[in-house]
Amino acid sequence: MTKIFRRSLLCLLAILAALTVGASPSFAATSSWTISRLHDVVYASNSSRTVTFQVPQTSLPASPVITSTIVTVRPYSNGFTDDTIHICFQRQLEYTDYACYPDFKITDLTTVTIPTFNGQNAKGTVSVRQTLTGGTYPATSGGTTQDSVTVNYQY
Repeated sequence: MTKIFRRSLLCLLAILAALTVGASPSFAATSSWTISRLHDVVYASNSSRTVTFQVPQTSLPASPVITSTIVTVRPYSNGFTDDTIHICFQRQLEYTDYACYPDFKITDLTTVTIPTFNGQNAKGTVSVRQTLTGGTYPATSGGTTQDSVTVNYQY
């Protein structure tokens, strides 16, 4: 090998090595939190109950970023004619809705994956409002009906 060819080859290898190191993907750690809560009592038709889901701030890493949110909602068993679900996200230390998922109606156990909250800090709060129309009241959970929220995040 000639001296010029060897230097050129070494330079090319050094450049490729530098590009490879710079292009390597950064692997973030991932985790999740899940909370389940009993239904609150709904006392009259056309009224709502809102349940909030949030973990203690100290149990999460410094900057957890939401990658997906999964909400499972169970209907009341009061013979309702309409059960509308409204899901929102409030940022940490804020008490107004930052983003909401479009309202939807349920008739049975329903699980939805919500991309709307992706990229937000996982230290925020997810709220689920359920509005009932028709049926008998008060509508209760019977002590066993729970909704749940799972927030997957990376940090």
